[in-house]
Amino acid sequence: CDMIKEINSLGLKSCASLGILTPEQARQLKNAGLVRYHHNINTAKSYYKEVSTTHTYEDRINTIKNVRAQGLELCCGTIVGLGESREQRVEMALALAEIAPESIPFNILMPILGTPYEGYFDKIDEEDILRTLSIFKIANPGALLRLCGGRNTRLSEENCELALKTSVEGILIGNYLTTLGISPQDDLKTMERLGKICMTT
Repeated sequence: CDMIKEINSLGLKSCASLGILTPEQARQLKNAGLVRYHHNINTAKSYYKEVSTTHTYEDRINTIKNVRAQGLELCCGTIVGLGESREQRVEMALALAEIAPESIPFNILMPILGTPYEGYFDKIDEEDILRTLSIFKIANPGALLRLCGGRNTRLSEENCELALKTSVEGILIGNYLTTLGISPQDDLKTMERLGKICMTT
């Protein structure tokens, strides 16, 4: 909570990603001045047991409800390419429409050697990624749809730009948790070339 207050003192909009929250923890974050909470649903409810054994889909939804009960903004998205079906991608889009987050981060699995997902490159192709992005935007017209993890490895430069022209309004720049991303300078050049407005601090 002290860190949130410090961030707010700099004139920045605080957003936290701290995992599962109880109602009391959500209240403490609100009282500290938190503006937005990030908590993805990750995948479809019908597929959740295939990707997580430590907690349930309902645990994530309860955290989202606790965050909303405190009047906090919500950043809530998914990751595709985990082996889910096309129908389950639609299920994700509709679930997010019901949640109605302010921001939707859209991640694409980057298979890593030595993990259970290392052979999952063929679980979703570029055409399906673009199609899914469009479905997400149609289902969630009021949310800021952001293309995040996997865009530099799972989409060609041309298709990434196509997504920015058609369905995506923002991107996550820099590196990711376990992999390198695109340099902020290169991303800024792309956004400027496409006529997008870049917010800087």
